Amino acid sequence: MIKYSIAKDNEIAEINDFFNGIYASNRSTEQFLWQFRESPHGMGFHIIARDHQGKIAGIQAGMPTRFRTPKGDTALTIKSEDTLVSPSHRGMGVFSGLYEHFVNECRKKGASAIWGYTKAENAFRKIGFDIPFYHKQALTVTKPDAAYQYFSSLDQSAKFKKRLAIRGMVNYAQIRRKLKDSRSLTKVYTVQEGWMEARHIIDEAVFSIDDDPAYIHWRLNDNPNWSDVRFLEVRKEGFLLLQACTNIHENGVAFLAHYRWYATDPDTMAAAMMALTSHIFKVRPDIIALREWTFDFNDTLQIHKETLSCAGWLGLDRGIAFVWMDLTNEIDPFRLNLTRLSTEGVL
Repeated sequence: MIKYSIAKDNEIAEINDFFNGIYASNRSTEQFLWQFRESPHGMGFHIIARDHQGKIAGIQAGMPTRFRTPKGDTALTIKSEDTLVSPSHRGMGVFSGLYEHFVNECRKKGASAIWGYTKAENAFRKIGFDIPFYHKQALTVTKPDAAYQYFSSLDQSAKFKKRLAIRGMVNYAQIRRKLKDSRSLTKVYTVQEGWMEARHIIDEAVFSIDDDPAYIHWRLNDNPNWSDVRFLEVRKEGFLLLQACTNIHENGVAFLAHYRWYATDPDTMAAAMMALTSHIFKVRPDIIALREWTFDFNDTLQIHKETLSCAGWLGLDRGIAFVWMDLTNEIDPFRLNLTRLSTEGVL
């Protein structure tokens, strides 16, 4: 018999050991507490399943995430995380049992929706989730040999054909970057470290994660999973065009973690992105590749995707499923404005 309950603080160490055992990882208590206890959007929670011997059979976590609505107010959602069932308890209905209790708890908390990213599409469909879209990717490369080694390492089982495709991908990504010579832009577009101002952008077309200063500080500055975090602004004649945050890993791979567009003209946006990319590679010449998630299911996200392409980035139609369960019919998932802030703690 499986028993389900909301995990207590004295079970954190056991939950984290279970997580690390399943993933063969080393998530620390500090990382756990940052992710599930310290967010200004609300404290996270875990549903824990135990068998008749008291052993953990599975866990399911929720991270409260507020979205700004087109009206300027906020709506609470819960992001699904730590969906894990012990190999010895699979096929026993633990996954569906966890989610039954999890959804009930999300309703109690007043959540408008539950969402997340997964490769287990069929399992989530069976318990009532929709898959409205998949994320895509974009990248730009400055060191193709090192980038090839990095991307090849992500799939150790890759055969010759796939490795050849990876080699072609990184070489083409470098060529696209070189074709966009941005040196002349430095006289017009300036890139500076730090966000000198933070505005709430009310977009009447989309719902965006409520990235107020408290959330940004928690998500970006205090993130224990990150290495070299940089906040950058691009300006033209003093006017703010773009704010972006990058996270640079020790292996030389960088990620465009978050951005805010203030420019609206397509040519200006492309030039600003080129200036930003050039600056990142200049201040950290050891970077081998810069990566980004993209989406194209509404006009706001399509514009960002096209801006990256015009700035010399290579787009890739590869990604995993975004899952969505509507609880109140308050948010339209096709009107979400998503950046890599919507991922889990590690980027």
